[in-house]
Amino acid sequence: MDRLQKKCFIAATGFHLFLVVILFVGPAFLLSDQKRLDLQMIDVIPYKIIEAPFVGVGAPNVKPPPPSEQQKPAPPVPEAKPAPPPPARDEAPPKPEPKPVTRDRDAIEDEKPTKPRLPNISKKLVTRPKTGDTAKNTSTSKNTETDTRQNSKEVAALQSTLRSLK
Repeated sequence: MDRLQKKCFIAATGFHLFLVVILFVGPAFLLSDQKRLDLQMIDVIPYKIIEAPFVGVGAPNVKPPPPSEQQKPAPPVPEAKPAPPPPARDEAPPKPEPKPVTRDRDAIEDEKPTKPRLPNISKKLVTRPKTGDTAKNTSTSKNTETDTRQNSKEVAALQSTLRSLK
């Protein structure tokens, strides 16, 4: 073997040993995905122990009742004539079955198409009373002119909106 082959052999052997070490040591550093469940131990009691007190009915030392002195024969029972059967009651008369509703396609086409219901909007301009300081209430004539211009612009915008809704 020449020098290059020796180096490659040593490198390949070292790499394989490294992989074997990872194979055995690596799992020790991994976290387990399974969570340990803490379950209670269940005590199993045989059914014979539980049901033994309930198997025998009554107390074992009980004396039977004394026999009666003489049993009298039962008097003969007179034969009763069977009563005539009661008149048969008529149960509630059967309800008539409802007829299935059939709709004709022609009837649906004849109906008037309904227009979508539009909201009823008042076109009357509503002004709110101004509240606040008295200094604001005493405005100059310039302020009132600008207020009226602004109000007229708002009214025009409102009217154009109402026209577009129609």
